[in-house]
Amino acid sequence: MVSKSGSLIFSLLQAVLVCVRRPPLRKLAGLTPRLVALLAAYSSFALVLLPLAPPSAVRAWISRLVFFTGTTGAIVTLLFLGRSFAILPQARGPVTVGPYRCCRQPLYLCEQLSLFGVCLQFAQPWALMIAGAGCLLQFPRMHFEEQVLAETFPDYRAYRKNTALIIPGLRI
Repeated sequence: MVSKSGSLIFSLLQAVLVCVRRPPLRKLAGLTPRLVALLAAYSSFALVLLPLAPPSAVRAWISRLVFFTGTTGAIVTLLFLGRSFAILPQARGPVTVGPYRCCRQPLYLCEQLSLFGVCLQFAQPWALMIAGAGCLLQFPRMHFEEQVLAETFPDYRAYRKNTALIIPGLRI
């Protein structure tokens, strides 16, 4: 119940932010950045094609805890991202406060954590393969986003130089 509520809140918050977000100041040209962003954002929906396996009590609790932690982090991150939220690589406004002080892409970190929690509900390796593919797609997506942000906001280069990409304290 808590997991479903968290997912609902996250989805509703995304929908609201899409409606109230700032207009983009710049977008990347071409189909590739858009296609990568959409595949990275929505590839995990392929999990619905897989059968669920009843997890052990311990695995079920770990799944819930990891999912809840990731979803809560994603909701908090979305609140800080606010009207700068975008799915496609677009520059709406730089965000460097809240979770963005620790790393440049905290939303993707939280989303991947949530997805890993969901994957624990499946017995076969296909769920981890789908999640892994989605995770790998996030890296070119981040590259495209960082490119448009650096082109639009000159101060973003210094922020990028001094702030970890996705894991706080790890400069990659």
